[in-house]
Amino acid sequence: MTIKTHNGLNHAKATLSFIIMAIVGLALVTAFSLPKAHAKKISVIAVVDGTPISSIDFDERRNFLVKTTGIADTEETREQIDNDVLQMLIDDTIKIAEGLKLGAGFETSAKQRAKELFTLSFSQNGEDPNEVMERLGIDPAVAEKKFLADVLWASSIQSRFAR
Repeated sequence: MTIKTHNGLNHAKATLSFIIMAIVGLALVTAFSLPKAHAKKISVIAVVDGTPISSIDFDERRNFLVKTTGIADTEETREQIDNDVLQMLIDDTIKIAEGLKLGAGFETSAKQRAKELFTLSFSQNGEDPNEVMERLGIDPAVAEKKFLADVLWASSIQSRFAR
């Protein structure tokens, strides 16, 4: 039978404190030593009627545009591409907001139609559209949101000018 003395208890506390400090120190070193490629700064680049457009939205939409159109992303075209992407994001934000004014029940059917358009557009040779997007390095949600904006906008226009 072992009996801990007062001195042994202090040693156990010191060892436990050392282990905790080592773990915290390792976590801090790991967090602050990540490559800059992994650290992505997020910022709001525009606000449309109270809806923010983030730098991540911009980067993902830019990637979508370049990879689906084959536009050459060069120093000469970069500014025009960036301007076009920002305008597209602003337009889509307005289209979605206007389309959602048609009613909450309509949103579900619009999302379903957007999903169908996504599938039709990116099912190459019978492939799964999500696999096609993954191969292209594009988040499928970006394409679906684009199609949602188009569906909602078309429905909004049709509703307003039904005659």
